Amino acid sequence: SLISYKPTLQTGYYYGYSHSEDSINATIFYKSIVLQPTQESPTAKATFQINGAFEIFRAYVGIGDKCEACDDNSTVDGATMSEYVWNGTAAPQLLPSAANAMCGHNPSWVSIDIKNADWLRLQVEAKGNVLCDIALYGDPEVCYSSGSNTSCKTECEYRWTEETKCQLDPECLWDDNNE
Repeated sequence: SLISYKPTLQTGYYYGYSHSEDSINATIFYKSIVLQPTQESPTAKATFQINGAFEIFRAYVGIGDKCEACDDNSTVDGATMSEYVWNGTAAPQLLPSAANAMCGHNPSWVSIDIKNADWLRLQVEAKGNVLCDIALYGDPEVCYSSGSNTSCKTECEYRWTEETKCQLDPECLWDDNNE
């Protein structure tokens, strides 16, 4: 999980949660990265040095439910969530998943090619109320591939309680040895 890495640079508020409940429109995640702009930093950023070790970054993205200011105005404000990669001293390249996120909207799934990138930056730009633009990356993972297997294909009992549902998820393996 990306939350096991500490960002080398950050602006605004950043926190990586493991084993706690965070949610996007009532969808619960037990691992998450929270980025929130502040008055001093209306664009929150967390930059990770990944040294070309990974091929994919993936997560569910959206505005976290902890934003009490949005409870009565679910479509107000919002934020632009984006991801960047780069190598060495090259300029950061915007990845194609940039999206406007709004309170009260379902999380969006992003799976992004980060092959050969030395750096990965997660970024959230406030569109108005910085107190309300709590960006959440649910289940954030960085994955590598070894032939036909990928580190993203994981045991998914935490996500699914039934083997049939897990088998429909291309990223899941069901562990038959969990007795």
